[in-house]
Amino acid sequence: MITRRSGYLSISADPAPAATEQLQREGYVVLPGVLSPAETKALGEDIERVFEEYPPDERVPGLAAEHWVPFRYEMLNRSEACQRAVAHPSILQVIEPLLGEDCHVIANTAWRQPEAESDHGGRFWHIDSGPHVPRDPAVAWDERIPYPVFAVAAHLFIWDCPIEAGATGIIPGSHTSGQAPPIDRMADDDLEWGEQAAVPVVAAAGDVALFVSDVWHRACPPAPMDRVASSSSATTAGATWPSASVPPAPPTISRPRRWPEPRPNASARSSACTGPSSTTADRAPRRERLGRPGS
Repeated sequence: MITRRSGYLSISADPAPAATEQLQREGYVVLPGVLSPAETKALGEDIERVFEEYPPDERVPGLAAEHWVPFRYEMLNRSEACQRAVAHPSILQVIEPLLGEDCHVIANTAWRQPEAESDHGGRFWHIDSGPHVPRDPAVAWDERIPYPVFAVAAHLFIWDCPIEAGATGIIPGSHTSGQAPPIDRMADDDLEWGEQAAVPVVAAAGDVALFVSDVWHRACPPAPMDRVASSSSATTAGATWPSASVPPAPPTISRPRRWPEPRPNASARSSACTGPSSTTADRAPRRERLGRPGS
């Protein structure tokens, strides 16, 4: 863990939250109940206002206009509710020991998850930036050295996000690989790193999911749903910061998709996009409440 109490970063001797340790070790963590129901409602309503008042932001020429429809950028400049949310103390206390107390927001996007499977590139395995410490796959990282974190994305959930809603699949620990996901396996549900299979990041409204920028991740395909969820996000760097997600209306799953039975030793190896969740043990009651099939 680091701190910046003078002009330079230094090692901190202060204890860090368990969530910070998981974020550094596994590349992701879910913080339950960061936003109260009232805060979650207010954030969702203000994001809907931005979608109504601002047209889609075209950032890269040459793409079809439909590509930009689910996104609104610069939410910090358009929503006071988003400003408050991304600066929530429960988020800062987790990321500051990894990024430093002077971390700052480098992107703040709101997006809507389409009801059908998206054609967005996020449906393939990717990293958001990096790898920041690239190295030959044959060179193992010295575990005595905490793996440096340069940027963190925060997803703020406005509605419940069960696996059927197209939850994000994460391969824990892959941010320490020094590699991007292999190009020839970008759509492979069974992709692993270091014998670690993917896990889906399921969440409830008001939760916040934090991701290290160079962890391998992808959007899982959504199941048929009557309602679809939206999101708003922010990213911080080295100051890097979080993202948030918000659906337009709470997802109602009337035709739940039945996921395949887990493979042997599924607790460690089931695929994020085809098998049950294996997030931290204290999330099990919440997963049951979200109604995951087979829970």
